[in-house]
Amino acid sequence: HLKEGIFVVVVISASKYKHPAIKNCCMAGVKAYPVGETCSDRARRIQSNEKCISAFKDCCEFANRLREEEPNKLLILAR
Repeated sequence: HLKEGIFVVVVISASKYKHPAIKNCCMAGVKAYPVGETCSDRARRIQSNEKCISAFKDCCEFANRLREEEPNKLLILAR
């Protein structure tokens, strides 16, 4: 089932971050936002440390690539 495949990929991406707060930064990056904003634009608004910002951008860019590859599929967030 493809949705489950995307879910697993997102979980694997987030799981490389061991600290819960950093993992949350990653998951925030996965959420879809309006087309006009880049991951870097969104990351500039983060009031946190560099590790959080880096995780956010990494996961945001990863999720955007998934959305481009599978535009008709729902990206499921891991919690």
